[in-house]
Amino acid sequence: MTPPASLRARGIAATASVTVAVLALAGCGLLGGSDRGGSEMEYDEESGRYFHPELVTQSTALIDEHFPQITEVQDLTISEGQFTDPDERVVIPAPDDYWWQAVIGLKAEEIDSLWRAGRAAQKSDGGTGSAPEVMSDEELFAIIVPTLETVIPSCPSGWIPVGRALAESEITEAGDMLEAAVLCEGGSHLIIAAHDM
Repeated sequence: MTPPASLRARGIAATASVTVAVLALAGCGLLGGSDRGGSEMEYDEESGRYFHPELVTQSTALIDEHFPQITEVQDLTISEGQFTDPDERVVIPAPDDYWWQAVIGLKAEEIDSLWRAGRAAQKSDGGTGSAPEVMSDEELFAIIVPTLETVIPSCPSGWIPVGRALAESEITEAGDMLEAAVLCEGGSHLIIAAHDM
């Protein structure tokens, strides 16, 4: 049985509204949309990410949403982008298309607390060695986009993973997957790399 014309018209209008909403959301990144005043995204071959070279923000809203336990941010630099080519991607992106990275300045006591919590989580995972597993500068910079590399200090002793201290399952409070959450012992910054699930 064919529905009356008025119902068909309402169904078409509803479908059009949903389509417009999806199209609008498809262009939105984590920091408020993909249109950055006409700037073109660049591709970082080493990290495999598309990024806006000038796109950096100091807003703490993203950190508040994903890590509510971090309460005293001293300074913050965030960049975000996507994995797929913005000129070739389909209208509706894959669920894990967007990524974000942050360099978060923290007080010394919070860095120390994260370091200790990270070590405890590592031991509870079965690690028994006296030294924590570490990530080298080279390994870290391989996943970090160029916009943030300039604000991350070198850590000759190696970056210590603290993801389990921030999110037990390495999924943030807002539901993103942690690719890296590291700090340098004696340093002042927490480095985060995360992406949509």
